[in-house]
Amino acid sequence: MGQGAFKEAFQAVYKALTGSIYPYVQYGKPTRATYKFAESVLTDRLEEIYGIGHPLPNVYMVGDNPQSDIAGAVAADWYSILVQTGVFDPQQGPPSPRPTHVVDDVEAAVKWAIGRELAKEL
Repeated sequence: MGQGAFKEAFQAVYKALTGSIYPYVQYGKPTRATYKFAESVLTDRLEEIYGIGHPLPNVYMVGDNPQSDIAGAVAADWYSILVQTGVFDPQQGPPSPRPTHVVDDVEAAVKWAIGRELAKEL
């Protein structure tokens, strides 16, 4: 169980205590706003390093949970790499949503993303 289970439990307790639904927006994965905020942080950092107007390069999300990591990356139009070393169990069937790429571990994910970027320069 992770953040999603906590959110459901919190909302259920709130409703049991107050009789109403929790009225505030909750952010986090896979909320698109969370990923767009990360993009703005990356853009600001690029501007600090290279100056204003530097375009945001391709962004890759590496994660082990299709329902949070991959779903958020898909919503943000990022490349997504699903690693098979955590939440995701390939024996449960194909991941949904579908990632851009699936690898065994984080090292393979980083190598794949770097290789993909370097291949564009050739």
